[in-house]
Amino acid sequence: MASAASQGVYEFGGFRLDPRRRSLTGPTGPVVITAKAFDELAGVLYEIYQRVERLGGDHHRTRGPRERTAARIKTKSAELVDALRRCASH
Repeated sequence: MASAASQGVYEFGGFRLDPRRRSLTGPTGPVVITAKAFDELAGVLYEIYQRVERLGGDHHRTRGPRERTAARIKTKSAELVDALRRCASH
């Protein structure tokens, strides 16, 4: 079965972004954001998923650049989820 990301759908921290349908859904339902914000979010998620895919394998056992990249991705993803939760609560 294909992953959600391979189908162009990104799932993260209780959110689901579907670029084809131009929809963003949060834990409590649809999240309304501007078209520009949607496009930027889709771009960021695409980049995150591409970086994770390039890491491949078990990057948790590796020390060095891969580990630092994985940590940055995790941090940026958490910041993104926090920002979306703030937007969804307003």
